[in-house]
Amino acid sequence: MQPSKKLYWLLLVLTVPLLAQQSPQTHLLNFLDPEKLTIIRAENYNWQAGDTLCIPAGTYAGIRFYDLQGTAEQPIYIQNCGGRVELIESQHSAVEFQRCSFVRFTGSGEENSLYGFEIRALKQGAQGVNITNMSSNIEVDHIEIAQAGFAGIMAKTDPVCSLPEAWRSSGYVMENIELHDNNIHHTLGEGVYVGFTGSTVWTSNRACDGEVIYGHWLRNVAVYNNLINFTGLDAIQLNLVQEGGLIYNNRIHNFGLNELTFQDFAMSLGVGSYEVFNNEIINDQFDRGKGIQVISTTHGLAIYNNLLVRPQGHGIFLHMRAPFDNSNGYFIAQNTIVEPGESGIHYNNTITEGPDHLIGQQQDQIPLWLINNLVISPGNRFELGNTWKGEQENYFDFNNRSTRDAVAYFQRTNVLTRRPDTLHLRDVSRDDFRLMDGRSPLLNSGTDLSDWGILFDLGDQARPFGSGYDIGAFEGQVIPVKEANEIDMPVVQTNNVFRFWPNPAKERIYISDQSIGLQELRLIMPDGRVAMEEKAPQVDQGIPLPELPKGLYFLELRWTDGRSQVARILLED
Repeated sequence: MQPSKKLYWLLLVLTVPLLAQQSPQTHLLNFLDPEKLTIIRAENYNWQAGDTLCIPAGTYAGIRFYDLQGTAEQPIYIQNCGGRVELIESQHSAVEFQRCSFVRFTGSGEENSLYGFEIRALKQGAQGVNITNMSSNIEVDHIEIAQAGFAGIMAKTDPVCSLPEAWRSSGYVMENIELHDNNIHHTLGEGVYVGFTGSTVWTSNRACDGEVIYGHWLRNVAVYNNLINFTGLDAIQLNLVQEGGLIYNNRIHNFGLNELTFQDFAMSLGVGSYEVFNNEIINDQFDRGKGIQVISTTHGLAIYNNLLVRPQGHGIFLHMRAPFDNSNGYFIAQNTIVEPGESGIHYNNTITEGPDHLIGQQQDQIPLWLINNLVISPGNRFELGNTWKGEQENYFDFNNRSTRDAVAYFQRTNVLTRRPDTLHLRDVSRDDFRLMDGRSPLLNSGTDLSDWGILFDLGDQARPFGSGYDIGAFEGQVIPVKEANEIDMPVVQTNNVFRFWPNPAKERIYISDQSIGLQELRLIMPDGRVAMEEKAPQVDQGIPLPELPKGLYFLELRWTDGRSQVARILLED
């Protein structure tokens, strides 16, 4: 071989690996141990941002990942391949991420399996999935956590003396945690546990060398589309989510089974900014768990379109222990609360932590908006006692009379009743609280909340439908139907009439063939502004999406026969 040909082949051999490194690769993790924890340190492998770590179908012990580093544009994917993967760990958390960032752990590797991973963390105190030790930008989806010695999914780095980088004073923030489309059940602790709960804005239960240290903040935490069932403690617990806390479209049943006081809620939210909507919370086998607890949250709290059935204690319990950070107040609307053990909503704004001169003061100047809520048959009977509280406080309860009087102006068109039989609901005995027919007093009798951006109901039906907003979590899609020898009688249309994909979406979406007669398509921002509008859209080749910031949007479709629907859609960069 002549020198020129040798040089050519040498360059070719050197160039091919370099080219390969520039494009995402798939790596088969065929070395996982079926008996003991496998520890994977990224420094020992030539993995790049955008690569996929493929776990072959089978049964293994747990896995701990160190220092996986993707990018926002090219996260590292960890997924099942060739079938379902079982991870059964007897000594540690089943899956753990330490010092990892921009990683997606997904069980969507096979089309025929909704949950590609089944996880069991058998040891008491162990997590199904643990996101810790300065990790951030982690997505966990399509995972079944079938057993956990403590939390199903945990995400936080506790403040400890040996890791000052994780203290709040260091500036570290855990960001962009997405937990969605998971099936979490049979946990001894919480179903989802995000954020250190030993700290607030003003207080902390940790100290080092006499210095009080605080848990780090979090930003952009989304918990959605999860099934959560049979949890020993809270089904969902979030704390210190400074901005961008989203909890929606979760189905929560049988929670707080250990009956541990203050840790037995469907949701427990503390110190942060949260939007909570379209969640179904039902005590259907055990009457143990309480409703939604909100402690010292800051600006932006909104709780709407939620169904709470037979929660013990209050349906929604709000105690704002710290001074409010702005004057906009809180927004509680379009919820259906059925047979709470105590009151439908309880509100206490007494300051118990903060500057000494404010301790004990009421914050009655801050609005509490209570609009279009339906509360049925609360357990409290204050009218039988000897206090200032009466029948009204069985539904909306306040810590003191001055607070009740101060927020009375902000209560609009709520229905409070012990007579569900008068509401014309679908089937109360089966926990179906949708409107049965057009005779319901809930129909078209609510306050218009379009300016608040509420354009859909718990079933993703469009709001409003007809001449006004309906009261409660469900909007009746009423269309007139006339049969032979009968008078006109409205009925409720509840079936979804379209399907779209993908979700999340990037460049375009596709709509199912059921959308015949489609008249208009709109993409609406969370604040109600219209980001995109298409008249008579042609759906055959997909509909291109405009360049918009990533996040939650609402897709509204209207048909020529008067039907309309709204669905949530996530846009990715």
